Amino acid sequence: MNRRELYSLLFALLTLTIFSSCGKDDPKPVTKTDLLVANEWRGDQVTVNGIDVSNRPEVTGQIGQIKTVRLKFNRDGTYTAKYMTNMGEQTQNGNWSFNQDETKMTFELYGEVEVKTLTENNLDLTSKIPFQGVLFNAEIKFVK
Repeated sequence: MNRRELYSLLFALLTLTIFSSCGKDDPKPVTKTDLLVANEWRGDQVTVNGIDVSNRPEVTGQIGQIKTVRLKFNRDGTYTAKYMTNMGEQTQNGNWSFNQDETKMTFELYGEVEVKTLTENNLDLTSKIPFQGVLFNAEIKFVK
């Protein structure tokens, strides 16, 4: 093998090495804020101690029919909630925030809730709620 062939081979190998290492950059990690603000969330179900209570008068009197609830979170810490009552569609605006490790959310009107699940398609919030002097585990499920 003469020098010219050797240099050509080395150049080809070097070129292949350079181009094969030039792949796409790793995708930027998606934060919980990114997931939360990417969609309008639709109410799906309310459970208390694991039992579906979505249509109970105690629940519908507080938040309306869960299936009519629409939540839109904004990156600036505001949200808009729309839901149906006997008086028609209602709209409520407010502020929200995550705690430092994004495991809890605070709503200015409702206080703090735990974020049980937050994915591209599901948002599940949990809280303890008092009813007739007893604390119950409540979970509100939203879908994309």
